[in-house]
Amino acid sequence: MLFGPRNTRDGSILLSTPNAARGVRTSEKPHVTVPGKVEKIIQSPDPKEPEKAQINIENADALYKEVRIENTLTNKDGKTVKLKKGAKVDVTVEATDSGVVPKPPDE
Repeated sequence: MLFGPRNTRDGSILLSTPNAARGVRTSEKPHVTVPGKVEKIIQSPDPKEPEKAQINIENADALYKEVRIENTLTNKDGKTVKLKKGAKVDVTVEATDSGVVPKPPDE
């Protein structure tokens, strides 16, 4: 389950799980990071709802390339920032050990 984006030390964006949000390092869990690009910024029709950033995930299947997230991030100084159209991002997916199985060598 995704909770929201957060910045990594190198400025990339991490779509995080609950453990990542609590500070568990990505490298300690099974994970994959793929490149993406902010395709567009979507303003909410309801002023009480935040805008969304639509991210195009490179090399994903055609029907699953896009993900929309709340466009609110925190920078290294603790200040609230937002993505802009065209920004290059890294999308990281993490899993718990109980959420994975060994992959056979022939796949």
